[in-house]
Amino acid sequence: MIKMAKDLKERICIVGAGPSGLSAAYVLKYLDWETMNSFIRKDLLTWKKGTQEVWKELSYRLNKKPRLCTKINKVRREDDKVYVYTEFGREEYDKIIFTSPLQDLHLYVDVTEEEEELFSKIKYEDYKVFACTVENYPTISGYIPGNMMQSRAGHTMVYYHRWENEPEQIVTMYVLGDPQERVGVKEARQLVEEDLETLGMNLIDIVMHKSWRYFPHVNCDELKHGWYDKVEGMQGELGTYYAGEVMNFGNIDECVAYSKLLVNRFF
Repeated sequence: MIKMAKDLKERICIVGAGPSGLSAAYVLKYLDWETMNSFIRKDLLTWKKGTQEVWKELSYRLNKKPRLCTKINKVRREDDKVYVYTEFGREEYDKIIFTSPLQDLHLYVDVTEEEEELFSKIKYEDYKVFACTVENYPTISGYIPGNMMQSRAGHTMVYYHRWENEPEQIVTMYVLGDPQERVGVKEARQLVEEDLETLGMNLIDIVMHKSWRYFPHVNCDELKHGWYDKVEGMQGELGTYYAGEVMNFGNIDECVAYSKLLVNRFF
């Protein structure tokens, strides 16, 4: 059991859900039966062309094509309608489903006091990915359990090479930052370089890095005091519905499952 607990902790850290203090409810969302079995079988799925291709193919099959690169300036909910303002003007709708970060709604939506209060409780992890070209290309991917703790913020938790026998491909390094301790991109980059050297890889170049506010969630106290029950109780008010990562878990399967549940429940 101790070994299993250690393995589970490492798996949770690998997917970017933080080193400690996470509610068991989120852990169980991620570690469902199929996921657990895939770890045991070492049967890990990757997308040949990345997940972006999934969304492209899906968009081709929709009756109405998604509108890309359109900035929403503000949303107003009044007179039993929802008004969305973009650079192209005002558009009128009966209902709106927010799947964007709920903690940001107050920046452009006429949020209620209850919405602002609840969504201000959402926390996230400062997840960073560095895409590197290296000498002494690794033969396998790997993870470093010793770096999966807050005191090692900025160090590499996982290094991943996608294609076998292709040393010209990039190696991706996965890192959790810590803004409170001022472990940002600059500090993480330096630590990643040190980690590569320790792992026997010589850095040629960091061709790209990205930072995400990853894994939106609420803490144990908010769960205890019914955060999710309160948000679910607001579904449909002012013609507004809420979905996305924070309403279930930060992976594709769980987001899709919740979206289907929401649509079947209200539409």
